[in-house]
Amino acid sequence: MPFNQLPANKETLLTITTVSDGGIVLPLYSARGITQTLETIDGAMFQARTVNAELVDLAVPRFRKFKSVISANDQRPPSRDDIWPGRVVAVGCAYLLSYPTIGGTPSRAVLTGSDFVEGNFTFYQPLITFMIGKATGSFDEWQSGYQWSIPLEEV
Repeated sequence: MPFNQLPANKETLLTITTVSDGGIVLPLYSARGITQTLETIDGAMFQARTVNAELVDLAVPRFRKFKSVISANDQRPPSRDDIWPGRVVAVGCAYLLSYPTIGGTPSRAVLTGSDFVEGNFTFYQPLITFMIGKATGSFDEWQSGYQWSIPLEEV
């Protein structure tokens, strides 16, 4: 299935489930038109110059983790009963990662059925375990719409 075509039973590529009990966090009509950022955590980048002015990477590999912000504007909010700071969730990201098809391997778990090959690269939706930060949300009565945002950091 091409990446840009959703299965008939899904309204978005993104999935969020609670790790403790597998609860679904995104009810119908809460995540259409989502946006997701994916960037490295603050400790992932530590570069310095030597006395010879050469730039070197001093980052410890175990700090190669992601932080993400997921946001949407839709008719319903996410399940706020399960969105508390510190809650651990498994996110099937909408943001794609890729690796060289020949000789490469994915750096994160692959969301089942999401991988596809294009040219010399394999693209996939990573399945990442995140901890929730401080979620925000608002409701606009006239537009009958909810705006929400969930910051996350990989555990």
